[in-house]
Amino acid sequence: MAAKDHLQGEQLRMFIPAKELMGFVPMDSAESKSFYEAPWMVQRKREQFLGMGQRNEKFAESIATSGVKQPVILTKDWTKRGHTGVEDGHHRTIAAYDANPDMEVPVIYAR
Repeated sequence: MAAKDHLQGEQLRMFIPAKELMGFVPMDSAESKSFYEAPWMVQRKREQFLGMGQRNEKFAESIATSGVKQPVILTKDWTKRGHTGVEDGHHRTIAAYDANPDMEVPVIYAR
């Protein structure tokens, strides 16, 4: 049984698989498209943490070996038809998805 099946009413999830987060809207995008629907944006963010020096390469390696430690911040975007979106943690979401799409990512809700 999936974790979301155990929720009661308005209870919010504390962990979401990376592949599910990739279906959310990245809030820094002007378009109301999910990560899956904006491959150009995902590639740009991937290049930011993979192609810019040793510190950033260790970021992806750390997530692959230890998981995401700092929660991804989610929020409702009322201007984009009420989608839940990723407000902060775009790089963590993509790195977790690249390492293991089923990786459980900690999340918190801004609103």
